[in-house]
Amino acid sequence: IIYFCHHTGLHENRKVDFVYENIDDRVLAYRRGEDILVIYHFSNKKRANYIIENMTSQSNTCWIDILTNQSFTVNGRNYLILTLQLYDGRILFRTK
Repeated sequence: IIYFCHHTGLHENRKVDFVYENIDDRVLAYRRGEDILVIYHFSNKKRANYIIENMTSQSNTCWIDILTNQSFTVNGRNYLILTLQLYDGRILFRTK
């Protein structure tokens, strides 16, 4: 992760844009720049097919989890759908 941050310049971009929060589900998502999305899940309940709403990405934008290499696509309703494990965290990189 440290190599990734230095290689992409993520450590130089200090702007954090909180794009999604759900207190009841204990989910928080923020963007660093245009290409990095960080998602935290602070719950002991698995969330299958969880929807992150109001993504500011264009429809069909593909995001890759840098730790698992899973890919996720923003749908036409600006939703990102994924499964969140117990106390999960994701770092997604937008492909071009």
